[in-house]
Amino acid sequence: MLIAEHQKTHTGAVESVRKLAAEYAGNPDVQVSAVNNSLGLGKAAKMPIDWLDGVQYTDRKRRLRAALEAEREAGRISNATYKGFAGPGR
Repeated sequence: MLIAEHQKTHTGAVESVRKLAAEYAGNPDVQVSAVNNSLGLGKAAKMPIDWLDGVQYTDRKRRLRAALEAEREAGRISNATYKGFAGPGR
């Protein structure tokens, strides 16, 4: 998946979760929560909805690019994998 495509999967996510939480508030059959998956492999944590107030998606592309570059520099991904995620011209 290209970085640009991955970024699109996050567009509107915070707003969608907030809408779902509001729509199902008070419904005992539904529980809406957030997940902080930025804590490292195997360390994801369930978070309350208000935790999303601090989540910033505005710099997602820059952060994804930085993570991709770091993985390449550390030798944890191949050049083919790097090029596949980075997209044309990389």
